[in-house]
Amino acid sequence: MLDYFQPEKINIASFANYLPQVHWHIMARFKEDSYFPECVWGKQQRESSLDLPAMDDFIVRLQKILIKIEAT
Repeated sequence: MLDYFQPEKINIASFANYLPQVHWHIMARFKEDSYFPECVWGKQQRESSLDLPAMDDFIVRLQKILIKIEAT
């Protein structure tokens, strides 16, 4: 995520208290996003239209990395 999207930072949130299983959100954050530096569920700070690389390409890259890790 860091290499692909090149965000300002990564936020990680766990919602095990809302669901019967552990539920994680891992989010790339950018100074230009609508909520930065607040959480994405907080108060909107500005209008924004980020131009990010395609999510489909990120998923393919991530799958390849996970397969490689699983094989070791």
